[in-house]
Amino acid sequence: MSKPNFTEINGAFYSDKPLNRIEIPKIMPFERGKTLNSIVDYCNQKIDKIGEIVIHVSDYRTVTVYAGLDKDNKRSVLLQVKAPESYLEDYVGIRLDSETFNTFLQTNFVITENLLNLLSITSHLATNNSIKTSDDGMSQTAVVETSVVSKEKKEIKNPITLRPYRTFAEIEQPDSMFILRLHEGNQCKLEFVKNDYWQIDAITKIKEYLNKKIIENKVSIIG
Repeated sequence: MSKPNFTEINGAFYSDKPLNRIEIPKIMPFERGKTLNSIVDYCNQKIDKIGEIVIHVSDYRTVTVYAGLDKDNKRSVLLQVKAPESYLEDYVGIRLDSETFNTFLQTNFVITENLLNLLSITSHLATNNSIKTSDDGMSQTAVVETSVVSKEKKEIKNPITLRPYRTFAEIEQPDSMFILRLHEGNQCKLEFVKNDYWQIDAITKIKEYLNKKIIENKVSIIG
Protein backbone atom coordinates (compact mmCIF):
# COMPACT_ATOMS: atom_id res chain seq x y z
CA MET A 1 0.00 0.00 0.00
CA SER A 2 3.04 2.26 0.07
CA LYS A 3 3.61 4.90 -2.54
CA PRO A 4 5.92 4.05 -5.48
CA ASN A 5 9.48 5.27 -5.36
CA PHE A 6 11.00 6.93 -8.42
CA THR A 7 14.69 6.80 -9.34
CA GLU A 8 16.62 8.50 -12.11
CA ILE A 9 19.48 6.52 -13.64
CA ASN A 10 21.49 7.93 -16.55
CA GLY A 11 18.67 10.31 -17.48
CA ALA A 12 15.95 7.61 -17.42
CA PHE A 13 13.23 7.41 -14.74
CA TYR A 14 12.30 4.15 -12.98
CA SER A 15 9.57 3.13 -10.54
CA ASP A 16 9.59 0.24 -8.06
CA LYS A 17 5.84 -0.34 -8.67
CA PRO A 18 3.81 -0.64 -11.91
CA LEU A 19 1.69 2.40 -12.69
CA ASN A 20 -1.61 2.26 -14.55
CA ARG A 21 -3.19 5.38 -15.99
CA ILE A 22 -6.80 6.08 -15.06
CA GLU A 23 -8.59 6.94 -18.31
CA ILE A 24 -11.20 9.67 -18.49
CA PRO A 25 -14.62 8.08 -19.15
CA LYS A 26 -15.53 8.44 -22.82
CA ILE A 27 -18.88 9.57 -24.13
CA MET A 28 -20.86 6.66 -25.55
CA PRO A 29 -21.98 7.47 -29.12
CA PHE A 30 -25.53 7.05 -30.34
CA GLU A 31 -26.43 4.18 -32.60
CA ARG A 32 -25.71 4.95 -36.24
CA GLY A 33 -28.47 6.95 -37.92
CA LYS A 34 -29.58 7.31 -41.54
CA THR A 35 -30.73 10.92 -41.89
CA LEU A 36 -29.18 14.36 -41.73
CA ASN A 37 -32.13 15.52 -39.63
CA SER A 38 -30.94 13.32 -36.77
CA ILE A 39 -27.75 15.44 -36.65
CA VAL A 40 -29.79 18.65 -36.82
CA ASP A 41 -31.98 17.51 -33.91
CA TYR A 42 -28.97 16.40 -31.86
CA CYS A 43 -27.19 19.74 -32.24
CA ASN A 44 -30.20 22.05 -31.87
CA GLN A 45 -31.63 20.25 -28.85
CA LYS A 46 -28.23 20.14 -27.06
CA ILE A 47 -28.95 16.61 -25.90
CA ASP A 48 -25.56 15.94 -24.28
CA LYS A 49 -24.78 19.49 -23.14
CA ILE A 50 -21.51 19.37 -25.08
CA GLY A 51 -19.67 22.65 -25.59
CA GLU A 52 -17.83 22.55 -28.91
CA ILE A 53 -19.06 20.23 -31.66
CA VAL A 54 -17.30 19.38 -34.93
CA ILE A 55 -19.20 17.78 -37.83
CA HIS A 56 -17.11 16.01 -40.46
CA VAL A 57 -18.69 15.24 -43.85
CA SER A 58 -16.22 12.54 -44.84
CA ASP A 59 -17.98 11.46 -48.06
CA TYR A 60 -21.32 11.55 -49.84
CA ARG A 61 -22.77 8.87 -47.54
CA THR A 62 -21.08 9.44 -44.17
CA VAL A 63 -21.30 12.28 -41.64
CA THR A 64 -19.75 12.07 -38.15
CA VAL A 65 -20.34 14.33 -35.14
CA TYR A 66 -17.39 14.79 -32.74
CA ALA A 67 -17.03 16.48 -29.38
CA GLY A 68 -14.31 19.07 -28.82
CA LEU A 69 -10.75 18.08 -27.91
CA ASP A 70 -10.29 16.54 -24.47
CA LYS A 71 -7.18 16.85 -22.26
CA ASP A 72 -5.37 14.31 -24.46
CA ASN A 73 -6.24 16.20 -27.66
CA LYS A 74 -8.64 13.45 -28.69
CA ARG A 75 -12.23 13.70 -29.87
CA SER A 76 -15.15 11.49 -28.86
CA VAL A 77 -17.61 10.35 -31.52
CA LEU A 78 -21.09 11.52 -30.56
CA LEU A 79 -23.11 10.41 -33.57
CA GLN A 80 -22.55 9.02 -37.05
CA VAL A 81 -25.08 8.81 -39.87
CA LYS A 82 -24.88 6.91 -43.16
CA ALA A 83 -27.17 7.30 -46.16
CA PRO A 84 -28.82 4.09 -47.42
CA GLU A 85 -26.58 2.13 -49.75
CA SER A 86 -27.11 2.50 -53.48
CA TYR A 87 -27.43 -0.59 -55.66
CA LEU A 88 -26.57 0.99 -59.00
CA GLU A 89 -23.58 -1.30 -59.45
CA ASP A 90 -25.93 -4.29 -59.61
CA TYR A 91 -27.49 -2.95 -62.84
CA VAL A 92 -25.06 -0.52 -64.48
CA GLY A 93 -22.76 -2.09 -67.06
CA ILE A 94 -25.10 -5.05 -67.59
CA ARG A 95 -27.41 -5.70 -70.54
CA LEU A 96 -31.02 -5.70 -69.35
CA ASP A 97 -34.26 -6.39 -71.19
CA SER A 98 -36.23 -3.18 -71.70
CA GLU A 99 -38.86 -3.98 -69.05
CA THR A 100 -36.24 -4.60 -66.35
CA PHE A 101 -34.26 -1.58 -67.53
CA ASN A 102 -37.27 0.75 -67.32
CA THR A 103 -38.09 -0.47 -63.81
CA PHE A 104 -34.47 0.11 -62.82
CA LEU A 105 -34.62 3.70 -64.10
CA GLN A 106 -37.87 4.55 -62.33
CA THR A 107 -36.81 3.12 -58.95
CA ASN A 108 -33.20 4.30 -58.78
CA PHE A 109 -33.29 7.77 -60.37
CA VAL A 110 -34.98 11.09 -59.67
CA ILE A 111 -37.66 11.85 -62.26
CA THR A 112 -36.17 14.56 -64.48
CA GLU A 113 -36.74 15.69 -68.06
CA ASN A 114 -33.71 13.69 -69.21
CA LEU A 115 -35.03 10.56 -67.50
CA LEU A 116 -38.46 10.98 -69.08
CA ASN A 117 -36.88 11.41 -72.52
CA LEU A 118 -34.86 8.26 -71.94
CA LEU A 119 -37.95 6.33 -70.85
CA SER A 120 -39.85 7.53 -73.91
CA ILE A 121 -37.29 5.65 -76.01
CA THR A 122 -36.66 2.52 -73.95
CA SER A 123 -40.32 1.96 -73.08
CA HIS A 124 -41.21 1.57 -76.78
CA LEU A 125 -38.63 -1.14 -77.28
CA ALA A 126 -40.73 -3.57 -75.27
CA THR A 127 -43.24 -3.92 -78.12
CA ASN A 128 -40.66 -4.73 -80.80
CA ASN A 129 -38.98 -8.01 -81.57
CA SER A 130 -35.85 -6.13 -82.66
CA ILE A 131 -34.47 -2.64 -83.01
CA LYS A 132 -32.31 -0.98 -85.63
CA THR A 133 -29.52 1.31 -84.49
CA SER A 134 -26.88 3.49 -86.11
CA ASP A 135 -23.88 4.63 -84.10
CA ASP A 136 -21.20 7.29 -84.67
CA GLY A 137 -19.45 6.80 -81.34
CA MET A 138 -20.93 9.88 -79.67
CA SER A 139 -24.62 9.36 -80.34
CA GLN A 140 -26.84 6.44 -81.23
CA THR A 141 -30.00 6.48 -83.34
CA ALA A 142 -32.75 3.97 -82.58
CA VAL A 143 -35.77 3.13 -84.71
CA VAL A 144 -38.67 2.58 -82.30
CA GLU A 145 -42.26 1.76 -83.17
CA THR A 146 -44.70 4.47 -82.11
CA SER A 147 -47.85 3.04 -83.71
CA VAL A 148 -48.97 0.07 -85.74
CA VAL A 149 -48.26 1.78 -89.03
CA SER A 150 -45.51 4.32 -88.33
CA LYS A 151 -41.96 4.40 -87.00
CA GLU A 152 -39.89 7.26 -85.64
CA LYS A 153 -36.14 7.85 -85.40
CA LYS A 154 -34.94 9.16 -82.06
CA GLU A 155 -31.35 10.24 -81.46
CA ILE A 156 -29.77 9.39 -78.13
CA LYS A 157 -27.17 11.98 -77.18
CA ASN A 158 -24.40 10.59 -74.98
CA PRO A 159 -23.43 11.18 -72.26
CA ILE A 160 -26.78 11.59 -70.50
CA THR A 161 -27.14 13.61 -67.29
CA LEU A 162 -29.22 11.76 -64.68
CA ARG A 163 -29.72 11.96 -60.91
CA PRO A 164 -29.45 8.56 -59.22
CA TYR A 165 -30.33 8.14 -55.55
CA ARG A 166 -26.89 8.02 -53.93
CA THR A 167 -26.84 10.33 -50.93
CA PHE A 168 -29.14 11.56 -48.16
CA ALA A 169 -32.78 12.11 -49.03
CA GLU A 170 -32.83 15.59 -47.48
CA ILE A 171 -30.63 17.08 -50.21
CA GLU A 172 -30.94 17.31 -53.99
CA GLN A 173 -29.30 14.30 -55.60
CA PRO A 174 -26.20 15.33 -57.58
CA ASP A 175 -26.04 15.07 -61.36
CA SER A 176 -24.07 12.16 -62.82
CA MET A 177 -23.12 11.31 -66.38
CA PHE A 178 -24.05 8.00 -68.03
CA ILE A 179 -23.70 6.35 -71.43
CA LEU A 180 -26.69 4.47 -72.87
CA ARG A 181 -26.21 1.61 -75.33
CA LEU A 182 -29.02 -0.23 -77.14
CA HIS A 183 -28.58 -3.79 -78.39
CA GLU A 184 -30.45 -6.31 -80.48
CA GLY A 185 -33.21 -8.19 -78.69
CA ASN A 186 -34.53 -5.03 -77.02
CA GLN A 187 -31.66 -4.95 -74.55
CA CYS A 188 -30.36 -1.77 -72.90
CA LYS A 189 -27.18 -1.05 -70.99
CA LEU A 190 -26.21 1.98 -68.91
CA GLU A 191 -22.52 2.73 -68.31
CA PHE A 192 -20.87 5.01 -65.73
CA VAL A 193 -18.87 7.99 -66.94
CA LYS A 194 -15.66 8.08 -64.88
CA ASN A 195 -16.11 11.40 -63.12
CA ASP A 196 -16.15 11.87 -59.35
CA TYR A 197 -17.31 15.49 -59.39
CA TRP A 198 -20.76 14.37 -58.26
CA GLN A 199 -19.23 13.23 -54.94
CA ILE A 200 -17.80 16.71 -54.31
CA ASP A 201 -21.19 18.18 -55.24
CA ALA A 202 -22.94 15.89 -52.74
CA ILE A 203 -20.53 16.81 -49.91
CA THR A 204 -21.06 20.52 -50.65
CA LYS A 205 -24.85 20.10 -50.58
CA ILE A 206 -24.67 18.21 -47.25
CA LYS A 207 -22.60 21.00 -45.68
CA GLU A 208 -24.99 23.66 -46.99
CA TYR A 209 -28.00 21.78 -45.60
CA LEU A 210 -26.46 21.39 -42.14
CA ASN A 211 -25.29 25.01 -42.05
CA LYS A 212 -28.81 26.16 -42.85
CA LYS A 213 -30.63 23.88 -40.40
CA ILE A 214 -28.33 23.94 -37.35
CA ILE A 215 -28.94 27.05 -35.26
CA GLU A 216 -26.45 26.22 -32.49
CA ASN A 217 -23.43 28.52 -32.94
CA LYS A 218 -20.83 26.25 -31.30
CA VAL A 219 -20.79 23.88 -34.26
CA SER A 220 -18.08 23.68 -36.92
CA ILE A 221 -18.77 21.80 -40.17
CA ILE A 222 -15.90 20.54 -42.32
CA GLY A 223 -15.85 18.38 -45.42
